[in-house]
Amino acid sequence: MANSVTHAALPYPVKNARFTVQIPYLDADGDPTDPTTPDTEITIDGATFADCAEEATTITGSNGVAYITLTGAETNCSAFAIAAKVASGPKATLGTFYPRVLPIAFSGTASAGAAGTITLPSGCPAITDLLIGCIVRTTGGTGGGGTGGANNQARVITAYTSGRVATVVPNWETTPDSTTTVDVLLTEMSILRYADVKSWQGDMQSATDAKDLFDTGYDPATHKIQGVVLADTLTTYTGNTPQTGDSFVRIGAAGAGLTSIGDTRLSGINVTQIAGSELSATHLANAASVLAARNYYALRAQVQTNVSNTTSRFEVTTTEPASAILGKVLHFFGTGAGVSGEMSICTLVESSLISGNRIITVSPALSEVPATGAEFVVESVAPAIAGDAMTLTSGERDSVAAALLDLANGIETSVTVRQALKAMAAVLAGTASGGGTGTEVFKSIGGSTTRVTSTVESDGDRTAVTLNV
Repeated sequence: MANSVTHAALPYPVKNARFTVQIPYLDADGDPTDPTTPDTEITIDGATFADCAEEATTITGSNGVAYITLTGAETNCSAFAIAAKVASGPKATLGTFYPRVLPIAFSGTASAGAAGTITLPSGCPAITDLLIGCIVRTTGGTGGGGTGGANNQARVITAYTSGRVATVVPNWETTPDSTTTVDVLLTEMSILRYADVKSWQGDMQSATDAKDLFDTGYDPATHKIQGVVLADTLTTYTGNTPQTGDSFVRIGAAGAGLTSIGDTRLSGINVTQIAGSELSATHLANAASVLAARNYYALRAQVQTNVSNTTSRFEVTTTEPASAILGKVLHFFGTGAGVSGEMSICTLVESSLISGNRIITVSPALSEVPATGAEFVVESVAPAIAGDAMTLTSGERDSVAAALLDLANGIETSVTVRQALKAMAAVLAGTASGGGTGTEVFKSIGGSTTRVTSTVESDGDRTAVTLNV
């Protein structure tokens, strides 16, 4: 191959593919001047300068412009620079370039080629227009290969048919054929058109599964997924198949589709994800045990991997506003969580989102650093804090009063408020006897129980007291 301006049509140099550069030549006064005996050298990834495989071709017109094609071997690097020197006339011209590394979507052997087209390998999708904007790079056979991929060509796909025929612009320098091997590369021009769905919320799905669902799987008129048949009995089969008498669950009435669920505890809950094995029957049972007694936001989240996670500060999956979590009780549940069954209050939600997640702080700290995938639900009503108004029930008021009356050492050592009140009531309002005898006795209100017995001297001094409270 030789210099070819066709390779200048790429939006940028593609790693391991030919690329053409136009070179301006200026003399010492800055005037355009054609080079005399060009001598173009290249440094690849910082290596010593050496002659380029091709030499610059001067464009006719005495306007000081030439072009040179770098081979696929010369662009198979992270960076290269050229020094366009001459024997006499203009000064040297320098240029630096950074070949793009693009992801490979498909590879294989072409079925055919023509001046401005190529029929891509059978592994490429047969969907009209799908690969428009991708770049096809030859890697071997006719129009590709060579030492270090020196002959590899790259072209932008401008049209694509269901027969896998890709139109490229401009035409090939060397026309490919059925021996040519190629890579189909994704670019920023194609990424929004082509999406290779590998995972649907954790469950791997094949392209056939997805096509069946989108083409015929969902009936918007009935809101049913076609092909799901409800049955009340099972027919006997042989082999590793359901047998008569096997247990099964039917959703909805016999002969009908899925029906609404009447449990009012579920109203207002927006289910956005039930993902593969993330939600097991055990998880549901654990969650239901707390949902039955409390009201919750429609928010379920997981702990994410973060080397900075601690027992009181960790990263979680949620893009909800901070108000949805801040000050709320977090209930952890699910098997393998490490902190299943624990509760804590979120005291801080850091404002910045990290890849769609948030960092939260909780108090009290959990018993251990929560494992990646640990799940929790958020209680919709924040716990009471100091200053909140509260109304106590009659029983709660009685409990508070009893706790105060029977507080140990509430008046003196070993004397509660209740005991002191009994003694005072007996002395102030109970019956008394023994006055002037040296021993005075004071009974409880009603006179049934002796509460205070005191020893009194002739001058009225009290020298000893016995309490029965």
